[in-house]
Amino acid sequence: MTDNSRTILTRRRALAGVAGIGLASAGAGAGTLAYFSDSERSSGNAIEAGTMELSVSNGYTYEYSFRDVAPGDERALLQVADGEWADRDLEFDGDAVNSGSVDADCLAVYIEHETTPGEGSDASSMEEHLEIETLNWEGSEYVSDYEVLSESDANPPSDFDFTVDGEDFFDVFDEGDSMTAADIAERELRFHPAPRTNGDPANDGRTFGYTFKISEEMGNEYQGAELTTDIHFALLQDESQTFDGTVS
Repeated sequence: MTDNSRTILTRRRALAGVAGIGLASAGAGAGTLAYFSDSERSSGNAIEAGTMELSVSNGYTYEYSFRDVAPGDERALLQVADGEWADRDLEFDGDAVNSGSVDADCLAVYIEHETTPGEGSDASSMEEHLEIETLNWEGSEYVSDYEVLSESDANPPSDFDFTVDGEDFFDVFDEGDSMTAADIAERELRFHPAPRTNGDPANDGRTFGYTFKISEEMGNEYQGAELTTDIHFALLQDESQTFDGTVS
């Protein structure tokens, strides 16, 4: 790529949901359990329902605008809240908190990318060229220095699980593997245990994040292209629920 070739990444949003539904009883001795999710609410209950309320650090929506990004870059000019541009690392970091009163089974994350090619280009899937340098869940690094660690090296607490589409992270990715942002895109990422409730004295949130750089192999077809990344969060009350940006 020539010296004046630059690639722009704009808008990275982490969307979080608020959940509150309850237990409704009807019929002679019959009852229906409605699991909590990020969008549904019960009505007509005889008792007051508890709530699950998810909040993510810095608000429900992350918006990042990157400019002057080129192959091999680990930093870029980031547009901050006051409209000024500052040199920052290419990274995402979110701290999820359950400020409600009902325990969740897990924290679910779903990531989507959309590439808008530059003029005269048919470039797509720019996320395949975002090389993950580090990936961490609640203080345990699963990827370090662009390589997947072994479970013993990552050493997560014994009661912590990180699954990808229902499989343990270390069964999906092998030690020494390299990863790109595409490898964790459009896949249901689940983290156990979920953030504790507001009534728990140990209510301290749960943190998920990763850092990345632009691949040196990204070609000229990505000049002028834009990448939009949406990172969705949800608290799920039961393991039977699914999450692909919306709860079902």
